[in-house]
Amino acid sequence: MDVLALVPAFVVLLIGAFVQSQTYLNHDVAWVLNSSERLLDGGTFGRDIVASNPPLIWWISAAVAGVAELLRTEPVATFRAFVVIGVAGLLALLNHGLMTVLTPAKRATLLAFLALVLTIGAHRDFGQREHLAVALCLPWLLLVAGQRVRPGYAVLAGIGICFKPHFLAVPALVWAYIALRDRSLRPVLRLDTAAILLTGVAYVAATWVFARPYLTEVVPLISQVYWGFEHPISAIIAKNPWPSVMTFAALLVSWRSGWQTMPSLTALAATGFLIAALAQAKGYSYHYYPAMSFALISLALSALTLTRPSLRALALMPLMMGVVLAGIQSTFGLASNSPSGKDGQHTACLVGIVQQHVPETGGFMAFSTHPYPGFRLPTTATVTGSPRRTAGCSCRPSCACGPRPICRKRPCVSSLWPKLMNVPPP
Repeated sequence: MDVLALVPAFVVLLIGAFVQSQTYLNHDVAWVLNSSERLLDGGTFGRDIVASNPPLIWWISAAVAGVAELLRTEPVATFRAFVVIGVAGLLALLNHGLMTVLTPAKRATLLAFLALVLTIGAHRDFGQREHLAVALCLPWLLLVAGQRVRPGYAVLAGIGICFKPHFLAVPALVWAYIALRDRSLRPVLRLDTAAILLTGVAYVAATWVFARPYLTEVVPLISQVYWGFEHPISAIIAKNPWPSVMTFAALLVSWRSGWQTMPSLTALAATGFLIAALAQAKGYSYHYYPAMSFALISLALSALTLTRPSLRALALMPLMMGVVLAGIQSTFGLASNSPSGKDGQHTACLVGIVQQHVPETGGFMAFSTHPYPGFRLPTTATVTGSPRRTAGCSCRPSCACGPRPICRKRPCVSSLWPKLMNVPPP
């Protein structure tokens, strides 16, 4: 194996991992990681965990939390390490699989770009299900789909797709493209296709056996609450049009260049993930991350593999524009999530209060009107590295954090503070 092509990618990966370590973990990821510990204590869905996220991410997070408890390491750092090590393994797989497709220089460029997309490019959404899905689907899209049979890579893609049912749009588009390209279903009816489908079937069966209350109790409840908050598709696109623009550009370049395999499959993956983002009707940044990432990857593949200068220029123009836009978004997202950023200051303020008033082995109960400071609080409010096990959060405060954090809370919470914390208000 030509390991020299991996050196730039691993350098970028380490830099990206360091940058991410200087920020707070994403609020959703932190909440799932902390509350998944309840599963280790015998908790169940529908009673101890009531959330819209399907069980798969909770099971994965519980495994990470279990390893952290076994090794006596900090859960957030352990989770980050798992993701970074997984991305490193992914890059090694791609380096080996692309040896006959790309020259060492082009392979090194692509792998370094992928390392950037999967670390700094994820900005505040590092570790989200969409982020993990991009990483898990890459080997199948670049090395397997429509080319060779590698059931193991297909299983990884199946796990990534199982994070959300909306992601089924990705393999559906890929399989439709392969069938139309070859004018036959035979290239689709292969072992790797069966591996993806069987992974999904096994996941549904495991959910029914081990997390049945999620299907029978949580889903009906959440469908009336969280899933009821939606926005028109036109409003979602207007709020952030760039993922749609970049996906269209990737499809256009793929069409003009004759639908080459790797750029086309990644462009179709971007389209499938864009459909999934719009279907969720929320417009959150992490919903758009896979579409934007795969659009950029498709354009990068076109720029590296096309030989006609005019087509390479057609790919390079939107690619450079997309990289600049993604860089700006990542800069603001990471800055806001840092301890000195807007969202980070709220978190630091609440962490200071909890550390000051709640014993290390104690718990706390509070209410949240916003997820950013509250959801991640249990994983960050630590003393000597041991997080308080009871999840809790607070009404969104305006904070002035100094040597002694002070939060000016709303009257409703101020009156409840002594009851919730069992201590005088700060």
